[in-house]
Amino acid sequence: IIDELGRVDRLVAVTKDCARLTPSVQGLHVVGDAWSASPEELEPLEANLVIGASPYKQEVVANLIQARTRFVATAAWGLAEIYDDIRMIGRLVDASEAAEALVVRMQREIAETRAVTRDLVRPSVYCEVWMRPVMSSPKWVYELLEAAGGAPVTPPAAILEASAVLAANPEVVVMAWFGAIGRSNPNEFRRREGYSGLRAVVEDRIVPVRDEFLNAPCQHLLTGLRILKHALHPERFGPLPSELLPHLRAASTDVGGL
Repeated sequence: IIDELGRVDRLVAVTKDCARLTPSVQGLHVVGDAWSASPEELEPLEANLVIGASPYKQEVVANLIQARTRFVATAAWGLAEIYDDIRMIGRLVDASEAAEALVVRMQREIAETRAVTRDLVRPSVYCEVWMRPVMSSPKWVYELLEAAGGAPVTPPAAILEASAVLAANPEVVVMAWFGAIGRSNPNEFRRREGYSGLRAVVEDRIVPVRDEFLNAPCQHLLTGLRILKHALHPERFGPLPSELLPHLRAASTDVGGL
């Protein structure tokens, strides 16, 4: 988000995921994330503010607070909270106007997509964020699914029994495993007991999406939205454009050991 707001100059360190996704922060110190950061690695950097994103490890947050680190925690549930977080970060880095412009851009594209899909027949969709235990995607992903013309078949952010997925029998499965760095694995899904008869498996409509395009609560969600609308409604939007294909190819690597 800070890169999109044009304020990379305010950063002294980033996590490894930020460094992987954002070329403009290459060369900055890489530190632990909300599951591994420590006051000791942050102290030499003399950062006067740490911004974190969920999920958090309780011990990490407690250690930062105990060390009197100024810590801002973001924990969005849906798109509305993501917009609020973008505005808050904009205020923190003196980029409120750029933040509002980003929010408006995201809202506009999502609204435009929703307007096109409003009267389309909606395929049933199961969207998975993790596999052990099986867990459905966050609420904001469900909002994107609905805007893209899909009908989610399970509650968001829920730990599910296999029977719930089998009973839903979705027409489309979207896989975006959290933190898997592009390794969402359709073959692992197909091999699960009883899943071979699911409509999405039989009709080969399993869509692996790179983690950052559905699970990162920022402007990258617009790329996820574009993938979803083409995958759910190729009859309306056409096949996936060439610039989006790498975001699927990289996600389909077979990693059965996960």
